[in-house]
Amino acid sequence: MKEKTRLALEHGFGGGMMLWETGLDAPGNAGLTAVIFNELKNDTINYYTALQR
Repeated sequence: MKEKTRLALEHGFGGGMMLWETGLDAPGNAGLTAVIFNELKNDTINYYTALQR
């Protein structure tokens, strides 16, 4: 999931990620939402710059 989030950011698909059934996501740092959140938080790509490529 970390690599998919990175791919979305690198190609300007910041609004194109979706999750289903988050109620079944693992708690804490093991969950998909936590992995995505941490990757977005640590992102160095400026989303608006990526859109202009």
